[in-house]
Amino acid sequence: MRVSSVGWLYDSIERTREVARWTAEVTHNHPEGIKGAEATASAIFLARTGSSKEEIKKYIIDEFGYDLSRTCDEIRPTYHHVESCQETVPEAITAFLEGDDFEDVIRTAVSLGGDCDTLTCIAGGIAEAMYSISEEIKTECKKRMAADMLEVFDRFQRLVYQRKEEIQYRKEEQRRARNKYSIERTGSNGYIDNRRIKPEYCHAFINNISFPQSLEEIKDIYIEDRGMYDIEDLLKSEETNWTVPRWAMRGDICLFMHAKTANSTISRLKTELNNNRHKYTDKDFQELCEWLDRGKELHKKYGGKIFAVARVIDSPGEEDDINEGIHWNSRLYADMGEIWHLNEPIDISVFKKYVTVSNRGAITPVYGEEYAGLKRLILEKNQNPPEYFVSSVASDAESGRINRHNWLMLESGGNRHPQSHRNDQSWSDGNNQ
Repeated sequence: MRVSSVGWLYDSIERTREVARWTAEVTHNHPEGIKGAEATASAIFLARTGSSKEEIKKYIIDEFGYDLSRTCDEIRPTYHHVESCQETVPEAITAFLEGDDFEDVIRTAVSLGGDCDTLTCIAGGIAEAMYSISEEIKTECKKRMAADMLEVFDRFQRLVYQRKEEIQYRKEEQRRARNKYSIERTGSNGYIDNRRIKPEYCHAFINNISFPQSLEEIKDIYIEDRGMYDIEDLLKSEETNWTVPRWAMRGDICLFMHAKTANSTISRLKTELNNNRHKYTDKDFQELCEWLDRGKELHKKYGGKIFAVARVIDSPGEEDDINEGIHWNSRLYADMGEIWHLNEPIDISVFKKYVTVSNRGAITPVYGEEYAGLKRLILEKNQNPPEYFVSSVASDAESGRINRHNWLMLESGGNRHPQSHRNDQSWSDGNNQ
């Protein structure tokens, strides 16, 4: 019942379904409950973005497997009060599909009997997105609402209107961008892209990979256990499991960067190794020298540069002992896939006009226009970008600061692009990795 608002707030059906899952997991953490929430929010999203009833019906059947073949006349004789989603959501959607306007949908849903308030909330939510509600009905309903709920309702209506304006503006920007791509998209490397792209909204962040902070870490973790540095592993991999901000979710974009400060760390460790030569066997000393030189070569090529892009492909999860003996302290990780290795990494001296990289944590969020500028730089200098990166549009919302007290203000556009907070430790989930 309460998931309807989610169908109005987000720019893609993927994001809508993600948040719908969250709303259900709090009180209906069952596969059927989650499915029902996703289906309802999806139907509202599709209705408000111009899909026909037939398109909505097909999507719900294909994605959720609901039986929408029965008519309301066939449902009505045997329908009774049930509280399961699988016996409520399909019936409510059927009532929406049969109704001719908002009021007709409500009356049809009530006529089914059973759990009427739930049926009408679901069917009516979709119907509003399809038909809107007459001013007469709105006025009558407002008379019956308490003052505090009227305030919430009015704020939500303003939010929906503002989001609608923002989405329309972004669509227009993307239309112009797509037309530009289709006419001419040639970078300095001769790369031409004439694809017409559909924007995919996400959150984006830079993951700053620093050098190991001690000789013991190099020896125990990288020489004896992993056999390579993290950056070497990333350069060879198409998928990885990596530390992420707490607000990351599937579909978000991670930009991997090798820390500019790695060179000074390597110099310090070389001095420490030479000063403590007597503590190491000849084999260990020689091996550490080689690994430090190897780290220096990696820094020459990648230090202070974004060298790879990846997409988060699973929800973040906490892992217990993964950080033991390692210099960063995050326990929050997520699977990332479709890693795109840049043939021409982007140096911080070039992209700093768009983004100031955090010097207090591994994670730096990248917002709307900042991300657009950074993405443009990467596309101009690198070939064969993956579709997910070409179509990605970073959200302006401050995901890391959203909580139950401020979500409405943030979604309404308040306090965006907080440059003064860029280096705030609260944004990060660990030390520089």
